[in-house]
Amino acid sequence: IAVATSPLAMPHSITGKDRPKRGATDTRPNEKKRKKLRKGEADAMTAEELKVTKVQSKDKAEREVIAEASELKPTKSTTIEKKIKALNKKLLAIEELQRKVTEEEYELDEQQQKKVDSLGA
Repeated sequence: IAVATSPLAMPHSITGKDRPKRGATDTRPNEKKRKKLRKGEADAMTAEELKVTKVQSKDKAEREVIAEASELKPTKSTTIEKKIKALNKKLLAIEELQRKVTEEEYELDEQQQKKVDSLGA
């Protein structure tokens, strides 16, 4: 196997083809050099730096619960408010159907007619 000697080829390339997306020359060290660098960095670290630790739940700081903050949260809608909202939505839909019938000479189907008739009931 012949190793490429082109100045544009990667240093560890066998084919000698350029890699245009990486620029004229690939300045990244090959895997052997990267491993060697990482090993050297790991050797320089102390045992405490290398040790992966998890903070115990008993060592975590507890948060204070403030009563005023909980009072600021909006309360959930009551069933009456939900009913009012639903009826307003239905009323708007009925008004839109009535507007279509009068302005655009639109014919209502059976279900739409029942909805419009429910307004008078």
